[in-house]
Amino acid sequence: MKFLLIFIVLPEIRNFCRRQKGSIISMLFIRLLTEKMCYSVAMLTIKYPNLWGVAREYEFSPNDIYYQAARNFWNIVIKDHTLAIGGNSCYERFGVLGEESKRLDYTSAETCNTYNMLKLSRQLFMLDGDYKYLNYYEHALYNHILASQDPDMPGCVTYYTSLLPGSFKQYSTPFDSFWCCVGTGMENHSKYAESIYFKDNQNCW
Repeated sequence: MKFLLIFIVLPEIRNFCRRQKGSIISMLFIRLLTEKMCYSVAMLTIKYPNLWGVAREYEFSPNDIYYQAARNFWNIVIKDHTLAIGGNSCYERFGVLGEESKRLDYTSAETCNTYNMLKLSRQLFMLDGDYKYLNYYEHALYNHILASQDPDMPGCVTYYTSLLPGSFKQYSTPFDSFWCCVGTGMENHSKYAESIYFKDNQNCW
């Protein structure tokens, strides 16, 4: 089967992990599943939170497979699907690995995807302290999220951020255009100080 949807994969991950209890076989299985599901996924907007949930579950579970799944997904998205501004996707879907240039369109870089990638990046940093997550966080926050605001109409934001040469931004309107990215957009622009620094008993980032 060439393409797997995340909503199909996640129950398989959970059930397999419970049976295998974190064995080497389950680690290989989760790797295959996460790599396959990154080829073409319908409605990424509603699937990203599943991976953030897997990362959160690792906080409360000794099973390393949850962390491996979330980290593997993040690495694949960054390496093979992320565009210059930190966003990803076209029509809310991933395409063939490494062919980002073929997906520069007026439906590039849905804002909800970046919103969720920031949540996942923040969670993964808090799990292992690797500052590559914060590097991405800062890049995407200021190049995609900040740029998604309508400068002339407070509270209005982009759905997609077009990367088509010669194109332009299209913003929501107060009463007639209310998308999923308006909902996450309400949160986006209240978070500029949320991850401005992190600290533990020894370090400050």
